[in-house]
Amino acid sequence: METLSTEAALTLLAGLPQAQAEVVLLRVVVGLDVAQVARIAGKPPGTVRVLVHRGLRRLAKQLAADAPRVEA
Repeated sequence: METLSTEAALTLLAGLPQAQAEVVLLRVVVGLDVAQVARIAGKPPGTVRVLVHRGLRRLAKQLAADAPRVEA
């Protein structure tokens, strides 16, 4: 995600369900730990970990689908 522009990253995050987008933003972009995100989001730490995992997995699939095909 480091090579994406801020605008492109925000567009990708906007495509996630709200709970996933919120925790991915706080964990990955802001750099907070799970306990801090759990407090802010009002969710148990385990739920935060699952939401982050699902959100990142969804973003990876979306990026892979959008990537130009390279033929060998």
